[in-house]
Amino acid sequence: MKREVKLDKIFVKYNIETSEGYKMILKRIKEIDKKILKLIDIGQMIFFLVSVLGVLILLVHYKLYISAELYLIGIQVFKIGIIGAVSVIVCGCGLWFIKEEMH
Repeated sequence: MKREVKLDKIFVKYNIETSEGYKMILKRIKEIDKKILKLIDIGQMIFFLVSVLGVLILLVHYKLYISAELYLIGIQVFKIGIIGAVSVIVCGCGLWFIKEEMH
């Protein structure tokens, strides 16, 4: 059942039965192949450690202030960790979709 709400001359549509949508998404996530989940878990752990390394470099820079380049290195390592973590999730889901289409 959908309703429309008028808010400052802008019509916003929302679905009252959103819990059904969430249940469907959770059901689909639970159906992911175990090998793909293991691949995502390993990738997440690796990039989490890379992010922690970036934070440690920034902590060393904060405590000792050796050089400004150390700050930039810490920021870049942290960004690589975050971008890598997101890309592992995206690639894992893409691999899952391709595997589903093949079967």
